[in-house]
Amino acid sequence: MIRLIALLLTLPIITSCKQETQVQSTGLVYCSNGSPTSFNPQLAQTGDSLDISSQLYNTLVRLDPSTQTIAAGLASEWHVSRDGLSYQFELRQDIQFHSTPYFTPTRTMNADDVVFSFQRVLFPTHLFHSVSGGLYPFFNNTQFSRLIKSIKKIGPYKVEFELYRPDTSLLANLATEFAVVLSAEYAQQLQHSGKFNQIDHLPVGTGPYKFKQFLPDNLIRFERHWGYWEGGAPMQQLVFDITPSPTKRLAKLITGECDVMAYPAASQANVISNHPDLLMNVQTGYKVSFWSFNSDRPPFDNPKVRKALATAIDRDTILKAVYFNTGVAAHGLLPPTSWAYNPYLSDYAYSPKQARQLLQESGVKLPLSLTIYTPSGSEPYNPNSFKTAEFIQRDLRKIGVNAEIVVQEPHLLQHSIIMGKYDTLVSGWSAVTSDPDNFFRPQFSCNAIENHTNTSRWCSTELDGLINRAVKLNRMVPRIRIYREIQSHLRDELPLLPIAHSLQLQAYRRDVHSLNSSPFGGVNFAGAYRN
Repeated sequence: MIRLIALLLTLPIITSCKQETQVQSTGLVYCSNGSPTSFNPQLAQTGDSLDISSQLYNTLVRLDPSTQTIAAGLASEWHVSRDGLSYQFELRQDIQFHSTPYFTPTRTMNADDVVFSFQRVLFPTHLFHSVSGGLYPFFNNTQFSRLIKSIKKIGPYKVEFELYRPDTSLLANLATEFAVVLSAEYAQQLQHSGKFNQIDHLPVGTGPYKFKQFLPDNLIRFERHWGYWEGGAPMQQLVFDITPSPTKRLAKLITGECDVMAYPAASQANVISNHPDLLMNVQTGYKVSFWSFNSDRPPFDNPKVRKALATAIDRDTILKAVYFNTGVAAHGLLPPTSWAYNPYLSDYAYSPKQARQLLQESGVKLPLSLTIYTPSGSEPYNPNSFKTAEFIQRDLRKIGVNAEIVVQEPHLLQHSIIMGKYDTLVSGWSAVTSDPDNFFRPQFSCNAIENHTNTSRWCSTELDGLINRAVKLNRMVPRIRIYREIQSHLRDELPLLPIAHSLQLQAYRRDVHSLNSSPFGGVNFAGAYRN
């Protein structure tokens, strides 16, 4: 790693020295991972799109990073009806939208903007619903349209969400980076000009920075929003330097070309920790990597076969060789920091002998052949999915199972998942809220099979009932009981084998202060500055 960085430091710098000096003196440079697919987080499918969310937009409520509790955002307060079917939000007044070369607002944010933002997502008949493809992954995964009956304005600065059923995870979902508030006035202007798509590519929000320039695969430039309701950001500008290679990102961080680095590789942790000019923020992430079994395909529809394969895998070796001490062993889907984590859950110990015995009892004839699909490159929940697949392949060979590893680019892999063209899959999940529902519903509900997030394609009416019952309860203790029951049920059925919970890493230069990162990913530069 050190030799690679040294080599990169000798390469000529293409960036204009004048531009670099200007940014460094008046702003911050963030070495990001890739170009966003959209500038509207409602449509986001990647972390790169979410990185821009906190800079450009705000949400009705937000998650306090220190207490993990729901705090006020654009809504100063909210009230929930006794039956849990109505949520009323009182909006702050005098919240200013961005003024840009392509849009000048004539009013401040009000209830019309909130109603527009969420009705667009919910209703297929909405004029803007199908703009940019009409896909809203987060809202589909959380079954938002099956929960929200209506969203209506009940005053200039007051809105009401009416639900079909009680759901205590609603506030947590509204606090995510996906649930942003857009400008209805901007949308109306685009409607008159016929430029509907512009709403997702030339953004207008209420966040601390406003959009200035985008050069795909090169950079994104933001300017300070002087009218930001929490006070202007300390820095005049913010630049996202798009650098896909983690080695090049680290090289730029060391030379000072970047002030903050996205997604440090696990193998870089020691280099960063030992460098005198760098600091690294480490926190337990709400992420889990796993090996998923396609239960639509025999013999993986047999729980005993799934348990046999799981028992054959030495997960401790994977943790050491792949995560380099930047992860903790996963004994279930929930990380130990979750309030619903079950500490009494037994796990499947590594035992090739027991694995062979379980295969024999299941009636499977050896040698058994299977495929292990895996994404190319690293993921937020797994530093090296291919290397993980190689260790699984090696362990399976010991029990008479031949595994072929199939590596695919993300878009091709997504197609394979949609079509169900795999036996097993090295994958994972990055939760965007601390509510356990965000782990279990997207991974194990029957509706999630249709949304292609349930990669094991396993579900049951019993588990669906437990998942739905848990979010109807307001009290914590009964919810914990249900989530522990869910974890025990999944342990018995084992549609997937949890491997590790990765740590959330954030690397930055020592002179950068007040950088706000989240255990759910993303970074907020609202208060960040350099001294």
